[in-house]
Amino acid sequence: MSKVWIGFWVGFMLATGSVFSQDTIRILFIGNSYTFANTGLNAPELPLRLKEMGRLYGKTIITDFAGAGGVTLEKTWKTGKAVTKINTASYNYVVLQEHSMGTIFNSGKFEMYSQKFSELISENKARPVFYMTWARQNRPTMIDTISREYIKMAEALNGIVVPCGYAWDMAGSQYPLIPLYQNDRSHARPEGVLLNTFVFYKTLFGEIPEEPLYNFQFKGSAISEDTVRKLMRVANNAFQELSYQVGDQF
Repeated sequence: MSKVWIGFWVGFMLATGSVFSQDTIRILFIGNSYTFANTGLNAPELPLRLKEMGRLYGKTIITDFAGAGGVTLEKTWKTGKAVTKINTASYNYVVLQEHSMGTIFNSGKFEMYSQKFSELISENKARPVFYMTWARQNRPTMIDTISREYIKMAEALNGIVVPCGYAWDMAGSQYPLIPLYQNDRSHARPEGVLLNTFVFYKTLFGEIPEEPLYNFQFKGSAISEDTVRKLMRVANNAFQELSYQVGDQF
């Protein structure tokens, strides 16, 4: 093969985004404790579980994280770490997660910094992904505002919505005995993290294989197979509910 042809082929692959294997996906997560959950900043749990799940099904998912406990998108933008990562690394997707009360108390800031991040993400040839969070356990109607804001911004900014909030709402109605919340009525127990992982996988990769069944242990305890299968069904239903509203996101 001539050097001219090699150069043309590499240029074409870079331009079309096909330089990476179809089964290799690079994702930057931007968020706070709703993303790093029970394993901390050094090994954020949601990215960790998504990588594990991908590995089980033959996909290579490479993740990165920018954020801190309790931060908003505004604060994360202003600290500059996430901006630098977007500008200097090569991602397929960048996940945007607002503070759990951000859409409730200051939707204007959420919209402003969603736009700033999404424009930067698009300039760097990645796709913004909006991680729809869930209502507080003692304020279930929050999901109406949360979901509306995340869907609105994703539609305006060519983003993808991952409907974790819908999934939590459905799980609470269909399987109220499955504990998703920690004692603070806000953060995710392992069951909640597993549900979020299923929703992310379903949204970004399609069907969730039923065998082998993905599960994980946390501090030596595993989630029962019956619970895992129920959460998988909820994740599929939440994705379908969103699809009815917004159509195909890809």
